Amino acid sequence: MTNLTQRYDSGEYLASSPDWHAYDSPWKAAKVHEFLVSHNIAPQSVCDVGCGAGEVLVQLQKRMDKTTQFLGFDTAQTAIDLCKPKENPNLKFQLGDFLADSSDRYDLILALDVFEHVPDYLGFLAKLSKRADKFVFHIPLDINAST
Repeated sequence: MTNLTQRYDSGEYLASSPDWHAYDSPWKAAKVHEFLVSHNIAPQSVCDVGCGAGEVLVQLQKRMDKTTQFLGFDTAQTAIDLCKPKENPNLKFQLGDFLADSSDRYDLILALDVFEHVPDYLGFLAKLSKRADKFVFHIPLDINAST
């Protein structure tokens, strides 16, 4: 267990957030979908890096073309355990470090509430930029200069 996943795989995070923040997922998925539609973006492959409980992809799959392929990556086994029952032929989840354990490219990469967990976010962005043509990021602002 790495330092990055220790909090998540120890059970500490699950105890404080039993749904792994899945309650936010319908809102996030709706915003992502709204953005895609407003910019006429119709990806055939979507990867959610740091997918957590996987519910954003579940919600997006309901809104997007039925042939779109979805893959969620997370480094926490506990998160993937929450995701696995949600899989279907076009929706898969994988345990691992997306940048180290895969070389696949996607039409769209999502990184929603991920940057605050990445120690070298500039390096992360540089590597991520080679893996898709389009990206959607959600960066929480609860830790900022005013707080």
